[in-house]
Amino acid sequence: MTPKWTKYVTSSIVLLSLHSGVTTVMAEEATTPKTEQAVKTKVQKLTEDVNSLRVNRASIRLQLTNLQDKADAKVQRLNIQSQLDACELKLKNAEDDLKQEKDRVAEEAKKAEEAKKAEEAKKAEEAKKAEAERKKNEAIASGKPVASSYTPNYTPHANSYPWGQCTWGAKVLAPWAGDYWGNGGQWAASAAAAGFKTGHTPVAGALISWDDGGYGHIAYVTDVREDGMIQVLEANYGGSAYAANPAGIQNYRGWFNPATGGNYTYIYPKN
Repeated sequence: MTPKWTKYVTSSIVLLSLHSGVTTVMAEEATTPKTEQAVKTKVQKLTEDVNSLRVNRASIRLQLTNLQDKADAKVQRLNIQSQLDACELKLKNAEDDLKQEKDRVAEEAKKAEEAKKAEEAKKAEEAKKAEAERKKNEAIASGKPVASSYTPNYTPHANSYPWGQCTWGAKVLAPWAGDYWGNGGQWAASAAAAGFKTGHTPVAGALISWDDGGYGHIAYVTDVREDGMIQVLEANYGGSAYAANPAGIQNYRGWFNPATGGNYTYIYPKN
């Protein structure tokens, strides 16, 4: 290849490379958004529009004021007044748009905050249940009471047991319990037959059944101390269901020794 031909080929390659480079740069510039525009929100843009229109309105008003004393400027004043009217209308529309956008953003922020709080509450409740489950398993495995506390969320409602009775209250507090387990004193045997674990170690979140040879009684354990003392939520304690103003489901006794009620058995939830 002659020197002249070599120079021509080399120049062509350089030009092609430059052309390709320019094309690439232009493509990148066309597809890459400007940083300022990319981060600017609609509220910011509308705020800028409103501020610009307010400045423009002030300027037009100043022009109109300067022409008030000029007798030969009637046509000019009419033109400027027309500009001011148009500017006022644009400003009003822009302010309305800005308010609507701010309201929309505020509503979205409110919903996001509510969703965040709901998620946090859900996680806290899950953590609370997990801790109660851990303590339940620890107590059952060791046979020794472990300090624990768990109060269920509940709303009194009708179920398969007579309203106001201890069995009704227990079913409200522990939906996992069976629908036809009999009287309160029969619940431990019915639960065992249904595959539930039973025992004599107190656990928060368990049911406690007293069998006195008669109707017995059933309650929901909310708190346990290491000495075996418990607190419960229960209905019809001491015949309260038949009072003039039934109190319904309550913590009637505070801390007490479950043995004072006679023979008792705890019924543990499956999960």
